[in-house]
Amino acid sequence: MKAVVITKFGGPEVLKIKEVDTPTCTGHQVLIAVKAAGMNRPDVFQRKGNYAAPEGAPADIPGLEISGEIVSIGELVDEWKLVIRSVLFYLVEDTQNMSLLIRDSACLYLKD
Repeated sequence: MKAVVITKFGGPEVLKIKEVDTPTCTGHQVLIAVKAAGMNRPDVFQRKGNYAAPEGAPADIPGLEISGEIVSIGELVDEWKLVIRSVLFYLVEDTQNMSLLIRDSACLYLKD
């Protein structure tokens, strides 16, 4: 999949689109096909080298805001959530990807 990657610390020019492995979900995680992502102030600080990525998140892929569609779920995700596939989320690690993993309880599920 494609991801926006911080290639080194600096200005916006250090952000590059690169191919990275698509994650696999387990447990309470859901895999989201990202339709829209935002870059906010902490992302800018991370890009400049002044803000650490959240624990467990890749340090070279910024992003805290996404909207997208659930495409896969871990084995512990509640079945009722299968019928609601569109999600919004704020404060995730690693959103500048085409897909990402987050915990199911962190999703705001939207009716179609």
